Amino acid sequence: LGISMKIYLASKSPRRKELLAQMGVEFEILTVDVLEEVRMDEDPYSYSKRVTIDKMHAAWDKLINKKLTIYPVLT
Repeated sequence: LGISMKIYLASKSPRRKELLAQMGVEFEILTVDVLEEVRMDEDPYSYSKRVTIDKMHAAWDKLINKKLTIYPVLT
């Protein structure tokens, strides 16, 4: 279709960067500061869900406050 879309990557994972590059996805790093510590009695699913939501909120706040172009965000 010739349609190109860019995304933001709000993750410090080198593997995610590598995978996106291999797939030919155009992305820009969106640095967000979110504490990624497991809470007491927090199971892996709850931890992953909480951190993902926290990163999305931080990313959205950064997009709005810095008046950045809105693209999808991968956390």
